[in-house]
Amino acid sequence: MPRVAVIGWAQSRHRVRNPDLAPAELVYETVAAALAHARVGVEDIDVVIGAGDDVLDGRSISNVFVAESEGAYLKEETKVEEDGAFAAAYAWMRIAAGAGRTALVVAYGMPSQAEAGAYSALQADPFYQRPLGIDAEVAAALAADAYASAAGLLPREAARVAIRDLAAAFFNPHAVRGGHLDIEEILEADRVAGDLGVYDLPATADGCCAVVLASEEFAREHGTRSILIRGLGWATDAYYLGHRDLARLESARLAAGRAYEMAGVREPAAAFDLAELSPASTYHELMLLEALGFAPEGKAAAWEGRTRLNPSGGPLGADPVMATGLVRIAEAATQLAGEGGDRQVKGQRPRTALAHGACGLAMQSNVVFCLEAGDGAGAR
Repeated sequence: MPRVAVIGWAQSRHRVRNPDLAPAELVYETVAAALAHARVGVEDIDVVIGAGDDVLDGRSISNVFVAESEGAYLKEETKVEEDGAFAAAYAWMRIAAGAGRTALVVAYGMPSQAEAGAYSALQADPFYQRPLGIDAEVAAALAADAYASAAGLLPREAARVAIRDLAAAFFNPHAVRGGHLDIEEILEADRVAGDLGVYDLPATADGCCAVVLASEEFAREHGTRSILIRGLGWATDAYYLGHRDLARLESARLAAGRAYEMAGVREPAAAFDLAELSPASTYHELMLLEALGFAPEGKAAAWEGRTRLNPSGGPLGADPVMATGLVRIAEAATQLAGEGGDRQVKGQRPRTALAHGACGLAMQSNVVFCLEAGDGAGAR
């Protein structure tokens, strides 16, 4: 089975509202930048895998409106109606199975043109939960409360997650929010749902991300940078919120276990130099530390491991709906290639990274990538 590498990537400068560009224009600019970064042409791409959502776009089969901008004209093209990280997993399968040597993965969302809360509410059970007004923020609050009760977590401990991620986002040119806040500013911010305040939740934004995957052989032949995908796994939990233990991210644990098995990772807490995560809230970031094996159950708030968490600022800095997980892959690859600029992890360049994506209410589905800098990671 051929090994698969990330050889190029790009993301838009995410914005809370981007009225200057239509979705097709946003996609075109991002794809052109990703192909240039990979030093390949659209003629070198064997398959295009897109990620978007008809409901969020407000039109059926919405990929037909961006397929040409994605470079999919007269090419095999597929759409995944999940976060872009899941589209990347599908692209990996295509290359690993020998169905082509290259794949272009494109994910975008423009929630400013719709109502993000109404969109996420349509994911709730239509008979029992949707009439109650459950949407992504309410579901995240229910899970946060369940976890806080089980772990004996105080709001001040979750606030430290926001302080760390927002401080990192300050140096990320793609972020829509970032800065150096103290605990009192976090705790005194307006509440959105339950105990979750403005700074506990992702910063919804318009944005796009494109990633080029290729077989290791193709990367070597073309002399491009090579960030190897050493392992990946994904899992989906029960759809109905009442059928899950909201205090635990069981599907993230299963996804990570499969990725670790493929990558040969025995001690995840010591295996990764950095991790780019897609939590639904600050509380979920702590839950992820436990699900990924970085911290013992109920002890994430006190965790002080070697892995640098969300050097990009993560979704608290920018949450381009449908592209957030793919951005995590691009950000992790950026660090491994030493191209992070002001947000580059200081000291010795990182060699290993974990990238995580999620979708569904209260992070129903999760996907985990284990990445490693290849011999040509910093190639120019």
